[in-house]
Amino acid sequence: MRPVMVASVLLGLLLAGCTSTRQEGSPTPQASQPSPPTDSTSPSTTGSAAVRSTTTRPPARSPTLHILSPRPGAQVLLPTAIHYEVIGYETGYLRAFVGDPGTSFHIDIPFKKPTGVVYLPNDKQLSGRADVTFWLVTPKHQMLANREAHVTVSNLLLMGSRSG
Repeated sequence: MRPVMVASVLLGLLLAGCTSTRQEGSPTPQASQPSPPTDSTSPSTTGSAAVRSTTTRPPARSPTLHILSPRPGAQVLLPTAIHYEVIGYETGYLRAFVGDPGTSFHIDIPFKKPTGVVYLPNDKQLSGRADVTFWLVTPKHQMLANREAHVTVSNLLLMGSRSG
């Protein structure tokens, strides 16, 4: 037999007993409703040998907020840049609470991209040392309920004009 034919026969024999698994990226969930995982098995043929290919999608993640800066304990001069990353949610607001979330002063800052920079404004209510909680909010100003949708940056020193 010719060397090329031998290689083809060997490759065919190897493929006859192989199973390949491939993971695809997770889909973007709609609002805060994750998509269920899906499994699909589809046979295909290579020559006379059947190859089974299994595609598995990992479960979709809940909308998740990451605040990249400022860091806990930082001193910031207002207005200041807030570097953020949102996973599983496209657009909405970052609600910044100064103090206890839900009961303290807050401001909604719109974001248009999953990763970027928004600015905490120079506002007379934003001054002094505080824990600032950033919370993902829908375009209709409703707070997302999952625990990954909020981040607290503790012990920030907010420096700005009280007349802002």
